[in-house]
Amino acid sequence: EPNLYELFIYSDEECIAQDIGFRDVRVEKSVLLVNGQPVKFKGVNRHDSDPQTGFTISRDQLLRDLTLMKLANINGIRTSHYPNTPWAYEL
Repeated sequence: EPNLYELFIYSDEECIAQDIGFRDVRVEKSVLLVNGQPVKFKGVNRHDSDPQTGFTISRDQLLRDLTLMKLANINGIRTSHYPNTPWAYEL
């Protein structure tokens, strides 16, 4: 179980709150361990893209994408070139 915290990021003009969690993450003998278990990343590159809406997607579209990725045993996602909407990181 991660220890869950609420991170506050302040600037002169705004404050952003983000839920985060910390786990035991380390590398031993070139093996990545999360909570003592070896992890092998199986990842994809992902962009917000839809044939109907272009470079914007709905929450339902993102959930559908993530469900398909989970079914394919993907455990790492590289988002590229722009930040995703804040709720995407919470999923």
